[in-house]
Amino acid sequence: GTDKTQDASFEGIGAILSQRDDMTIVENPMEGKPAWRAGIRAGDTIMKVDGTEVAGFSLTKVVGMIRGKRNTKVVLTISRESEPEPHDVAIVREHIDVKNVDCQLLKDYPTIAQVKMTGFVPRSTSDLREMIDKLERQAPGGKLTGLVLDLRGNSGGLLNQAIDVADLFLPAGKRIVSVKSRRKPEEVTTARTTSGDYSFPVVVLVNDGSASAR
Repeated sequence: GTDKTQDASFEGIGAILSQRDDMTIVENPMEGKPAWRAGIRAGDTIMKVDGTEVAGFSLTKVVGMIRGKRNTKVVLTISRESEPEPHDVAIVREHIDVKNVDCQLLKDYPTIAQVKMTGFVPRSTSDLREMIDKLERQAPGGKLTGLVLDLRGNSGGLLNQAIDVADLFLPAGKRIVSVKSRRKPEEVTTARTTSGDYSFPVVVLVNDGSASAR
């Protein structure tokens, strides 16, 4: 599984990376950003950064090597399952504006909101709440009757954020997640009741690119 997920953004390439078995994996290249434009794909393994082998390096260290001033170049050596040999990809860094919650009212059904989330990062829950409240004000009658939560291509991320997002929509006492490990008893997290909870129906869209925190 994915231990940690970090976001190589700000001045960087615009890709969410994670680590598995000492290897740095691209979880999600953000659409339209430098990594994506250079042909980096989800599932690619980063073997080298500017010629330095990064196997065994911490995720923080690899992200630090990939980030850098805008308009400078970084060369990633990528290994891909479908290709026999690793290959180099040169990427010009940019300032990446991380906007991982995007939303709109459906044109034909203006009381239904569609929200796309590309990852669970520190501001996900507050951004989502802000956007839903804003759309609610724009909806006819000031009320939403439903929400489509689009998690297709969502690379996962911080489990506590995924839990907080689920908590917005689930009734009190409903199990959100259980974490099992060999050494500790099972940890079960259930939904709490808060005044800001939403009661309208929610449809969640996922696909092969939706990661474990869905």
